[in-house]
Amino acid sequence: MPIVVSLVPEERFKKTGVDLPGGWEFKFLSDFNENDLIMACRGADFLLVPSAFLPCKVTRRVIENIPSVKIFKWKGLVTTSWMWLPLLN
Repeated sequence: MPIVVSLVPEERFKKTGVDLPGGWEFKFLSDFNENDLIMACRGADFLLVPSAFLPCKVTRRVIENIPSVKIFKWKGLVTTSWMWLPLLN
């Protein structure tokens, strides 16, 4: 079962009518620091990151410490499209 850590609030998915795929595990984080993010991403396959201000940034340290995450899905700062960013760990 794929594991997704989402920094995009669950409410945003519900509000826009997006159905989350069945059989996938979603972990939603709202109030976190670097260490919380690293711990939540242990064993995760995907990380969803919004363009809006976050309580902490997804830093190099975070990326280096989440080797199981293969793909970031990042909402663009200027455009409304999503960008897939594969990680080469």
